[in-house]
Amino acid sequence: MLNLNRRRQDKLLEFRAGLARKPIIAGGLKGLQIAIELRAAESMSAFILPATSLNCANWFKNVKKQGQMVFAHIDLISGVARDSYGMKMLASEIGGGWCLTTKGGYLITAAQKAGLLGIQRLFILDSEALRTGLRMLQSSRPDAVEILPALIVPAILRRLPQQLPPIIAGGLVETEEELEGGLLRPPVLAVSTSRAELWSYQRGGKLMNQQWLEQQTEELGLALARQGIRLAVPIDDTARTTGESSVDLGRLAAYIDHTLLNPTASKAEIRGLCQEARRYGFASVCVNPVHVRLAARLLAGCPVKTCTVIGFPLGAATTFGKVAEARDAVANGADELDMVINVGALLERDYARVYSDIKAVRDAAPGKTLKVILETAYLSKEEIVRACILTKMAGADFVKTSTGFGPGGGAVREDVALMREVVGGPTFGVKASGGGVRDNATARAMIKAGGRTGLGGPVRAWPSSEAKRGGGDY
Repeated sequence: MLNLNRRRQDKLLEFRAGLARKPIIAGGLKGLQIAIELRAAESMSAFILPATSLNCANWFKNVKKQGQMVFAHIDLISGVARDSYGMKMLASEIGGGWCLTTKGGYLITAAQKAGLLGIQRLFILDSEALRTGLRMLQSSRPDAVEILPALIVPAILRRLPQQLPPIIAGGLVETEEELEGGLLRPPVLAVSTSRAELWSYQRGGKLMNQQWLEQQTEELGLALARQGIRLAVPIDDTARTTGESSVDLGRLAAYIDHTLLNPTASKAEIRGLCQEARRYGFASVCVNPVHVRLAARLLAGCPVKTCTVIGFPLGAATTFGKVAEARDAVANGADELDMVINVGALLERDYARVYSDIKAVRDAAPGKTLKVILETAYLSKEEIVRACILTKMAGADFVKTSTGFGPGGGAVREDVALMREVVGGPTFGVKASGGGVRDNATARAMIKAGGRTGLGGPVRAWPSSEAKRGGGDY
């Protein structure tokens, strides 16, 4: 059972990370063209409709080869019994994965016990249907919920409980204007549509509205107040500010944290790292705590800051341990601290614990720059927003995307843009990190998405013409 739960959690993380990158689900696909159509549309995932258990197995195999997800609509798959035995057979045929159903809780439960992840589809046509659907979710406890029609979702968000699985808005979506008009905003993770012209949709413009952000800020403030916690930063000061930060892309090096967090890093490599940072004018050098004293000595007298990591890379250390690390780093000469958020507490909505963890490190290093790593690949868009709000409430200076040790490929531009929207600018920083920035063009795109943004990652090769203006491989 433990291994089954672990595999289920891994698939949930893959689901969140995949849809964070490509939030459109191709709906209504059928027939052997599914893999070809998905590849042509560059969609991340698809619902499949009428099928047989044999065809379903073939489609899953083909689509998985492309690194995409497919969800089997089990109500419409022939040859599969709607009971625990049928779910076990389906799981063995498709090798695990996702399924979709409109049926009651028993089928979701049976699918989950068989190793599948279940999406509960709800048709919300009126208030009674909403009440019935919420009761069904309480009994079925699905891994995600699809609400139809999609256009009803923005209207009912305030009537939905906070403790909901990831939301997919589905059906009757025909234009990009409808997507941008409120559907693809937290807490909605993705939109499903049969309109092929929308499958390659890329987000544009604002990712959320001010009213929703203010509601989230107020709810988090009240949740902390109920725990007797006084905020380091008043709620009114955490709201998004208007206007964009000015970005001097001609001085790209000034946005880069020159980073070497490899456990095998030698003193000679740290010396080389610091020499490069002084030469090219990087924002900081980021090293493991054991190398802070050496880096601080090598960087003395120059503008390059000494940075280290706290609770790295899992964020699962105790608050006491993180505070001890922070104090030790400051004593050894650290100017900046990159701490990893308590990801588990955030996913469990233990906001008091998340806030107190950050606030304790903040208090342990007054006057030093504190960056909080969210590990965004584990988070939904709503969770990214809440993590940013809590980080700002606790008095930190930056939010940061990734450690580079988590799932996915590091920073995603959409996440950077969303984080910038939440924290505002220009006084609060956003950092794209974790290996998602590997070339000059991506670096500049990340900076534009996040304004005054730090970029992390080891620099391996620096052609002289690129190095002089802060280009190269991040």
